Amino acid sequence: FFFPADHAIPDPLWSRGLGDVYKRQVPVIAACGFATESMFATSVLAQDAVQTDRGVLHPSYQIVLLDAGVTPDSQGAIRLLNRLTTSNATVDEIGKYIRELGSDNFHARRNARFQLLGMGSIANAQLSSAIHSHDFETVLQTKSILRSLKSKSNEAVREEQVLAAFRLLSTEVNRACVPSVLAIIPELKSKTLLKHGAIVLWASVSDEHRDQIASALQHPNAEVRIAAIPAWEIIEGEKAVELVRPLLSDVQSAIRLSAARALFDHAPRVCMETLIDLLDSEDRSTRLQAAWLTAEAFDEQHAISSARTFG
Repeated sequence: FFFPADHAIPDPLWSRGLGDVYKRQVPVIAACGFATESMFATSVLAQDAVQTDRGVLHPSYQIVLLDAGVTPDSQGAIRLLNRLTTSNATVDEIGKYIRELGSDNFHARRNARFQLLGMGSIANAQLSSAIHSHDFETVLQTKSILRSLKSKSNEAVREEQVLAAFRLLSTEVNRACVPSVLAIIPELKSKTLLKHGAIVLWASVSDEHRDQIASALQHPNAEVRIAAIPAWEIIEGEKAVELVRPLLSDVQSAIRLSAARALFDHAPRVCMETLIDLLDSEDRSTRLQAAWLTAEAFDEQHAISSARTFG
């Protein structure tokens, strides 16, 4: 279920200690509240992430991005995430794409279909009205899109596109992606996507995102707060203690665990107390992650003591 530190995202400049290393591990992201679906899924995810984070994007993800109508680069991935974030869609944009469903240009119709499918249920009302259009092609396409939106296959396509965008952004870091990642996290249902969204966020944040991450820490969506806690520590370092330490007493165990991991390098004693308390958590994933981090902390302390004794 757990993996050693060499499965972490390669980042020697950031790695300062136990908490800093392990908060970037793919399996440990589950401790942020993104419980893994199965041991097998976690193993495959970890292995795949190592390959991807070494800078090699699998061709299948490039194909997904191209099929979605964007270029297989960081700018294209950001555009795709923005398009798939339903809160970004406006009435005018939806209307524009519905009109393009009746275009004489095949590529315009194809792009409009992709755009509307990506918007999801937010486009339902206007699509339902478009069924009464006098244009036969528009009616035909609209009915097809509505059927797809109601099917599981469309959600699978959307998740595939989000994953491809995240994969690319984990190989080609673009700091401009931070707002897009924060915006789409509340809409993600898949635990795998939440994990990869956190990976991209942590790899991309910098001092310029201080205000955005500070705001994310107060976000009503728990997944956003959970991903933002380590991001804040990445930006602030030891200064993060003041803002994150109160989260060690949060009512949600996933928030407490995320805070403990983020601050372990700076306040190990109080973080250890939190981890020990979390060993009694009702959530199995939280218990396992707390137990693992506690064991790793003891192992590291033992190694330091041994080095002092025999050094």
